[in-house]
Amino acid sequence: MKHTSLWTAGAIAPVFVSGAKLRGARSIAWLLLAGLVQPGFADDAVKGESGVATAVPQAAATETAPNFTLPNPQSGMTRVKWPREKAVFLTFGEQASQVPIQAWSKRIKETYTDRMEYVGIAWLEFVPAELHPAAEAVIKASHPDVLMDKSGSCAQRFQCRKGLVNAFVIAPDGTILKRIHEPMTEESFAEVTKLLEPFTKT
Repeated sequence: MKHTSLWTAGAIAPVFVSGAKLRGARSIAWLLLAGLVQPGFADDAVKGESGVATAVPQAAATETAPNFTLPNPQSGMTRVKWPREKAVFLTFGEQASQVPIQAWSKRIKETYTDRMEYVGIAWLEFVPAELHPAAEAVIKASHPDVLMDKSGSCAQRFQCRKGLVNAFVIAPDGTILKRIHEPMTEESFAEVTKLLEPFTKT
């Protein structure tokens, strides 16, 4: 039986699958390409539940991000709730949206570094259940802080759209400042920067 390792984001992850499952298993490698989470997020998600919320800019209509608990690759559960100490850039990764999400995440993280939190969720609803163990192994090896939404229930609560970018700019008090479903442009990035200004001043 031939075995092949999965290529992921510049490294070979120590995950092996039989030739019969290789094509399907490769479809999960995209989960690691966006680099959505900074090291240490999982601990912070559990402990960083306090903090004073900052005033939110007025908008025509406000939405509050739901609290949620999802499995992490360490066989534990991570709880994310509001209010938090910093604004959050939350992303749901699925295969069709990997390239535009990568662009958004890279620009946001380069601009704000540790002035924001970065929460990455692997949206596994459309990955065959028999490939979930392989997906978890790949995530654990390369991005151990990425959370996993296996059923799609969390994505549903955030009204994610399959095949599009699903990123959310969230104020410290849980207010969703912007839903992002389109590739990044200079105009859209400038809009996000303006929304984040009250929460990211040094």
